[in-house]
Amino acid sequence: MRSLNARERETYAYLIPLTRAMIEIYHKQLGMPNFLPHLPTTDTSPTFFEDFQTYCLSEEWRIYIEKQVKPFMEEYVAVNFSGVSAKMGKLWRKCFDLMNTDIHRRERERGEGKLRFQAKIIEPFYSLRKSELARHAGILNKRFNQHQSTLRQWRASKRFLTGERGAWAERTDEHLYWKLSSQENFSRMRLKLTQNFMFDPHLEASQLRDNTGPIFEAAETITLELVKEARVSDMELQDDRLGDEEWNIISEGTETEQGGTVKEKTVVSEECNLITLVDVIPGKLEVTTTHVYFYDSSPDKEEGSGQDFKWSLSHLREVHLRRYNLRRSAIEIFFINQTNYFINFKDKKVKMGASSRTPSQSICMNQTSLRGTSHFDTRFNPSQTL
Repeated sequence: MRSLNARERETYAYLIPLTRAMIEIYHKQLGMPNFLPHLPTTDTSPTFFEDFQTYCLSEEWRIYIEKQVKPFMEEYVAVNFSGVSAKMGKLWRKCFDLMNTDIHRRERERGEGKLRFQAKIIEPFYSLRKSELARHAGILNKRFNQHQSTLRQWRASKRFLTGERGAWAERTDEHLYWKLSSQENFSRMRLKLTQNFMFDPHLEASQLRDNTGPIFEAAETITLELVKEARVSDMELQDDRLGDEEWNIISEGTETEQGGTVKEKTVVSEECNLITLVDVIPGKLEVTTTHVYFYDSSPDKEEGSGQDFKWSLSHLREVHLRRYNLRRSAIEIFFINQTNYFINFKDKKVKMGASSRTPSQSICMNQTSLRGTSHFDTRFNPSQTL
C-alpha cells in the first residue's frame, strides 16, 4: 500500500511482477475467488499494472488484507521468529555485559597504569627536582655568604686604613655624627655609639612645623661619588658581625681545642614558625651535634634573602620555654652576643619531644634552660620564666 505513493513508483514497479506471479500460483489457496470477486485477471488483461494499482485502493482489497493476510502473517511471525527474538535479546544482553566488563577492566588497567607511572616516573622526578633545587639553593646561599664575608673584610680593611686614626686617614674638618649602636651587653643595654653616615638634621620638617618657611642657603653641592660613599646599607651595618665562614673557622678552632673533630649529625628536625615583631615566618628548625639551623620556607622568599640562620652550639647561652598566644608551644633561644630568636611549634608535644630527643652536648632543656653548655643560668623555675 505504501508503494502506491507517487514517491514510491520504482518500488511498485518492482513488486507488481511478484504480486502477479503469486496471484496466478496461489489464487485458490489464498481464497481469492471468495473474498476478491472483482480482482483483475492476470492472463488476458494487458493493463494489469494500472488496473491492480486502482484495485488496491478499493475497500474490498483493504478488508481482505486486514481479515485474511494480517492474521496469517502474525501467526507465521510468532511461530518462526519468537524464539529468534528471545535469543537475540539474550545475545544483546550478553554483549552488553561483556562490553561493561571490558570497559571496567580498561578503566581499572588505566588507573593502575597511571599509579605505576606516577610511582615510577612522576614521584622520582619530583623527588630529584626537590633535592636538586635544595642543592642549588644551598650553593647560592653559600656563594652569597662568601661574597658578603669578602665584602665585610674589604670594608673593615678600608676603614682601618682610611679611618680617623688610619695611616691613610682623610684629614678633613667635617663634622662626625654618632648614633646608638644595636649591640647589647648581657643586661640588654646598648652602651656603644657608632658613626651615623646618614645623619639628617630634618631642617625642612622643623620649618614646616614652626611655619618659618624654607631657609635659602648657599649649600655646597654634594657629588654623587660622595653620596655613594656616605650611604650605608643594611649589609654594611653588619660588618662587625661574624658571617658563616667566620663561625665555621671559630667552630673548627673550638672543636680542635676540645681534642678532635666532631662529626655533625642531625638530632632534631621539626616544622616551626619564627616569630618576629611584625611577621610570622614558617620554616624548619634543625639541631645537630654542632649547630642550630633555621630554614626559611615562606612562599614569598626572594633569592639571597630570608630569615635563615645558623649558629654554633658553643655560642648558645640559654633556651627558655615560652608561651605564644597563651599556648605553651614556644621556646626562646639566647646566644652569647645577645641575639635571641622566638620559635613557636605547632604542637606542645612537638616542643617537648624536640627537647627530650636532644643529646647532652646539644640543646638539653630541663623545663627551663640549657644544660650541657658553659653558659648556663638556672636562676628561674618554669613558672617564673613563663
